[in-house]
Amino acid sequence: MTRARKRAASDSHLDLLEVLHMAGGGTLLLFGVAFWLLGLYTPSVVVGSYGVLTLLTLVVLQFRPDLFRPVVWMHVVVVSLVPFGVSLGLGGLLASGAYMIWGLIGPLAALMFLGRRATWLAGGIFLVCLVMSATIPVSPALAWVTLPPRWLAPALGVANIAGASILCLGTLVWFVSRLRFEQERSDGLLLGVLPPSVSAALRARRPGRGDRQHGVSILIADVVDLEPLSQRLGAAEVADLLSSVFQHFEGLASRYPVAKVRTVGDAFLVVAGLPEPNPHHARDLALLALEMRAAVSSRRFAGHRVELRIGINSGPASPGVMGRRRFIYDTWGRAVSLAARLEASGKPGCILLTQDTWDRVRTEFRARSTGVRTSKSSGAIEIWELLDQIDVVD
Repeated sequence: MTRARKRAASDSHLDLLEVLHMAGGGTLLLFGVAFWLLGLYTPSVVVGSYGVLTLLTLVVLQFRPDLFRPVVWMHVVVVSLVPFGVSLGLGGLLASGAYMIWGLIGPLAALMFLGRRATWLAGGIFLVCLVMSATIPVSPALAWVTLPPRWLAPALGVANIAGASILCLGTLVWFVSRLRFEQERSDGLLLGVLPPSVSAALRARRPGRGDRQHGVSILIADVVDLEPLSQRLGAAEVADLLSSVFQHFEGLASRYPVAKVRTVGDAFLVVAGLPEPNPHHARDLALLALEMRAAVSSRRFAGHRVELRIGINSGPASPGVMGRRRFIYDTWGRAVSLAARLEASGKPGCILLTQDTWDRVRTEFRARSTGVRTSKSSGAIEIWELLDQIDVVD
């Protein structure tokens, strides 16, 4: 793992680790004082020393967050060894009130911060210490062994089980709530770039690809003469300009049952009828195109005027998600290619329609024929320039 990834990992979990340090360090010091007052000096020294170490590493992390993983590894190993030492110092597993239960924090921390391999390792250390604490014979005659009074055993057992359970459950509650927050944020980002049905399929680990559909319309809008403008402006100004234009277009598109597929350079692609069927796909894109043209003619974007070329075509197309790590939602097919050629051949301020699109909207809009054009893949096609919507009189 690179240093940058280590820093990212520590930043994402550092606040939780700090909470564990404060809660765990405080609990350890409390046990250390209680053991000392009861005359149980060996466990008091072991627990108290680890409590001081825990609080010291908390201070270290404030200044060196890049030491996140080494600190976690240290605690994952030591957090099982310390309860083992305390158990032996009190005469074994039963005499210590099952103090070894505190060692569960090691596998829990490994699971949250380090991954599966570290979890198995920490779990193995805990199990070995647990078995040893129950099977190793400990003589009370040894100087470092002090058996607690019989009356203390039940209270010690309750304190151990309750304290370790509360700390583990509290940590899990915090972790699960944070995980849900991150999941909701991730879902929100996913919905920002993918249609809802596609993002749902990806979350369910199904392929984000749909069948070829015929009732589809594609709109491609291009900012005219951006290259000469970019030679006069800086890169940041061009980026601000395009961001302002596309954000406004996204706001317009959100008012229709259409999906923004992508932006490529200074081009904006919108599809209607995918992935959900839409019987009014051509009309919706025609209305959107008129609103886009009106917007650029009546306002400035980042302080500049722009013009558009827009092409709309209707026909069969297929949707899908391309890529795995850096994926995009895309649409392909002859209908998309023809819409792109239509946009590229238009004049600034023009909205060009193919015959397929015009046949679907001619009862609601006005347009004029610009002639017949021929291409190798599509043959002869009559092209129409969309003028406006026909006023409906009640």
